[in-house]
Amino acid sequence: MAGLVPRAGEARQRRARSGEATIDTSAKGGMRAAASLAAAVAAIGLGGGTVVPAQEAAATASQDGLGWYTAAQAASGQQLFNNYCAECHRPDLTGADGPALKGAAFLKTFGGQPLSDLYGIEHTTMPAVNPGSLPASTLLPITAFILQQNGFAAGDAPLDEATLARTLPAAP
Repeated sequence: MAGLVPRAGEARQRRARSGEATIDTSAKGGMRAAASLAAAVAAIGLGGGTVVPAQEAAATASQDGLGWYTAAQAASGQQLFNNYCAECHRPDLTGADGPALKGAAFLKTFGGQPLSDLYGIEHTTMPAVNPGSLPASTLLPITAFILQQNGFAAGDAPLDEATLARTLPAAP
């Protein structure tokens, strides 16, 4: 029976071969994770009380108290984003072959513009391998996820084609 339980290293190697994510729970791994998190926080300007554009957007995003999307819609959008967008924009939206879809660069491009500008680009040019192929039922949740990742507030009403007329707050 002792042979039935794999050693931790074997399980980690098996997950690595299958492409599953692994988490290093060792003390050394925890220190690496803490250092990575600290570097990421410093890189995006969250340390020292600095207000980054996404945080400012979150503060003004629900100025009318409505929010931009529902939490369930953004959760659905995350899975759809991973299926259709993450290859070029990365699961964390930091960009690879495609541009970053969160943070200062995103708000510089789309801040002060109607949300329909972002949606229009998604609808006509994405995904890169088959532009214009995704229906609104897929793109609206993806857009909700992008908004969520940029700190925009969730609300009681889903993001829909009427909501697309709203203007995103301008980047500072």
